[in-house]
Amino acid sequence: MNINLFLTLLLGLLIGVYLFFKPTQQMAGAPIEVAQLSLKEFTLYELGFERLVRMLQGSAAERFEDHYEIQDLHVADRSGGLEQELRSRYGRYANDVVWLEGGVAYARADGMAFHSEEASYDINRSLVQTVGAFRVNMQENVIEGERLYLNTKERFMSASSIKAHYLQELP
Repeated sequence: MNINLFLTLLLGLLIGVYLFFKPTQQMAGAPIEVAQLSLKEFTLYELGFERLVRMLQGSAAERFEDHYEIQDLHVADRSGGLEQELRSRYGRYANDVVWLEGGVAYARADGMAFHSEEASYDINRSLVQTVGAFRVNMQENVIEGERLYLNTKERFMSASSIKAHYLQELP
């Protein structure tokens, strides 16, 4: 083989690698988030001076840099004096707000409960909100609607497009 032919092929190969090989473009895609911590079948307790304040349970959880993702979420909150519980198939916790998806169920010690497919719960403000449809049960009374806004501290509730079945005993 002629040395000139060999050097010409080598130069062509190097020019081809320089022009067509772009490793920085392949890695420039969306960064992949890697969990910093992973838990299976866990229960976390937040204790106050005199009693249990909050309890968080799940079948699996992952901690990322700025949030937690939890499967089969169960939150029990006793911080406001009235015991309340939230359950869902999936939850995302960040900045003291829990976003719940899939079979959301809320229950309060006084008998009030609601069901929805999604909700958000702001822990600091004791505020539960839904965007889609919901159903509230208070003993025998039923309220159905959309966009529920429930302030559990002040016991205030508002919603849109409601349909209520309210039963009241007569004297």
